[in-house]
Amino acid sequence: MFTLNKLSPPELEQILKNALDSYPSPLPRIPPTLLAFLAEVSDGDARQALNSLELAMSVCLQKGRGRSRADEGNHQGEADGESETRAEAVAKAEAATKAEDEELMSAIKRGLRKGYDRTGEERYDMISALHKSIRGSDGSAALYWLARMLEGGEDPLYIARRLVVVASEDVGLADPHGLPLAMATHQACQMIGMPECRLNLAHCVAYLGEAEKSTRAYQAYGKAVALADETPLPDVPLQIRNAPTNLMKTLGYGKHYSYNPDYKHPVHNEYLPAELQDRSTFGSDSLLQTEEQYRKGKDKTWDESKLLDWEWKQNKGKDWEGRRGGAG
Repeated sequence: MFTLNKLSPPELEQILKNALDSYPSPLPRIPPTLLAFLAEVSDGDARQALNSLELAMSVCLQKGRGRSRADEGNHQGEADGESETRAEAVAKAEAATKAEDEELMSAIKRGLRKGYDRTGEERYDMISALHKSIRGSDGSAALYWLARMLEGGEDPLYIARRLVVVASEDVGLADPHGLPLAMATHQACQMIGMPECRLNLAHCVAYLGEAEKSTRAYQAYGKAVALADETPLPDVPLQIRNAPTNLMKTLGYGKHYSYNPDYKHPVHNEYLPAELQDRSTFGSDSLLQTEEQYRKGKDKTWDESKLLDWEWKQNKGKDWEGRRGGAG
């Protein structure tokens, strides 16, 4: 296995210069800041830099053709006008060149934005769209956003890392195969890279999109964090403390602890401090809900208008089967 490291902007700029050397003549006018700009925004990715250069060259060619036609009219006007001093002519030419370069750079940046901007807000909008589409079980929408990102030159590992998060945050305990698949997808992206790993990503996105969803673990951990932030913090119960020394055993560490595998039946140990016993799995206000409790969703909202909207737009006008259980 090997890792591809990001290239530095100077390295990318040299690659772009080499690419220009092989570009068929005549070259269009290129703004002097273009190569440095493309090298900076390509995030160390030579493929992305070269794709951006190709787009930039097409913009420069289009602008160059339009400028040539305009110049013909300008030269005719100059012949009819008053003569200029050499200094005035040079200053005018420099100002015109600067304006042309700025116009070209603006056009190039607009062209790049139409594709995919890996350095700006669009990147985070699209990864959010991908994540939310999976959460909403719309695998088709998720695959669309995946394609938009990959075709725009996104790093597949960036997407794969998010899928690992999705597998635990949104699929969670409902489908324990989701996380191993996401991890395997990340490894596949590292091993084979683009363009082949797009299939691994599509496989994972489709699977997670269709998988059952559960945020039981995610929600339970959030509650645990809230408890862990409360002060004063209680001590670990003596019964479940580690007792590697005789002194600790004398102090009662581990005393009366029942080793569960030794018994044919359930046994009781104090796994939480006394003041938190009701938050145990066996308590009245468990941090980790059972699957039945989660599905009944005492903490969830029933919004009739949103349900009707879903039934009409996504369920072909049919009633949701869960209506049989009612809002309660």
